[in-house]
Amino acid sequence: SLENGRVYTFEAIGIDWETMEATPMFGKFPYDRFGSAVDMTKDGLRFIVGAPGREPSGAYFQIYEWNGSAWVLAFEEQGSSGDALGSSVAVLTDSGDVFAIGAPGYKGGDGKVVIYQRRSGLQRAATDYVELGQPILGGRGDFIGRSGAVTGGVDKEEGLLLIVGAASGDVRTYGYDPSSGSWDLRIETLSTDANLLVI
Repeated sequence: SLENGRVYTFEAIGIDWETMEATPMFGKFPYDRFGSAVDMTKDGLRFIVGAPGREPSGAYFQIYEWNGSAWVLAFEEQGSSGDALGSSVAVLTDSGDVFAIGAPGYKGGDGKVVIYQRRSGLQRAATDYVELGQPILGGRGDFIGRSGAVTGGVDKEEGLLLIVGAASGDVRTYGYDPSSGSWDLRIETLSTDANLLVI
């Protein structure tokens, strides 16, 4: 239906895979391309889905949580016109409390990656999810945050790390500094082939 997009979730029951929901989740509008990027927490109880959209539809991403019998929309963030927010999504911690969202169309192709953290607490609310530090911004024509070019994790010594690929072939590693609340560039390397980026 005009590239609205849809997402299905499956659970392994014995040797078979069975759908977890009665009906798939659909994008809200035509050309949302809902499901262009997905990632799931290690425990399988929360997942992120990107809908980078195409004009005139707007870009967004959503987070769903499993309540024991159904997926419940827990958080949603809308992008700006043309930024393609949700082109990439990446869960950065095993708990799934920190995740990154890419918007490669930001500022006409500079791109940006926004990192969110889920606050701990007993009651769920829209404010459970807040930005962690400032967004990481690309330079002219970097298109950072594009599909397949954002990943990360936690290193025992370095802490929270984020790896971002740029259209130029640069691969940049950022580390989060809790004392300053900022993402600092740790390593910048250049791919041997600017047209081939594998992370």
